[in-house]
Amino acid sequence: MATDATGTPTSLGIPTYNTSVDAPSGNGFNAAMLEIDTLIKARMLGPTSPADGDVPVWDSATSTWKGSGSGSKKIPAASLDTPPALIKLWDSVEAGVTFPAASITTPALSAAYKHLRIEYNVAASTAAFLTFRVNGDSGANYYAIQDINAVSTTVNPGTQLSLVHISSLESSSGTLVIPNYSTAMFSQRQILGHAFSQNDGSGNMHLFILGGAWNASAAISTLTFGTTAGNITGGRITVYGEA
Repeated sequence: MATDATGTPTSLGIPTYNTSVDAPSGNGFNAAMLEIDTLIKARMLGPTSPADGDVPVWDSATSTWKGSGSGSKKIPAASLDTPPALIKLWDSVEAGVTFPAASITTPALSAAYKHLRIEYNVAASTAAFLTFRVNGDSGANYYAIQDINAVSTTVNPGTQLSLVHISSLESSSGTLVIPNYSTAMFSQRQILGHAFSQNDGSGNMHLFILGGAWNASAAISTLTFGTTAGNITGGRITVYGEA
């Protein structure tokens, strides 16, 4: 105990004055301040090697807060940037895709999510259809119906899905959803979407509602966009996983 602080310490161990004996030299006050610093540092330990997402957790065995080097929990890094329900898996601009491109294929996608959501805005070198394939499959394994309110009893398999008119005059945009993409469960993988073409090359606008299927039960890991003619000349494609 420092000189001028010989009284009974507090419950936290902070020195106090013995008012009957201690001389007012200031040593006791200084000792109390140093003890407070020591106690605060012991109560809250900073991470030994801080990383994004580190948070302290309480250790009841030692009555202290622990940092990353001693058992802290982490917040997933992806949730720091994006709302937890929709996690960005891939983006063509961020990936540095160059144009013109005959086709654009994603890398292998994480299978950790429930559903896939794809948003796109693209243009082409000539009037054509934007096409879509999964897992690099170019066989006649795709079925689709396009309309706002339509019924089809005819099944005509194709080697790809045609999503929307594209041209060099205006870009076209749309959204696709592939439910339960990562589980090999049913005999077909269903693909749902809608799209808008501002100019099909002949001055016409088009609104598409798409219902399609890939005739395979495998989990989906890659997506490929292409055209029925020419090249994709620009735009953006983003793939999200729905948690």
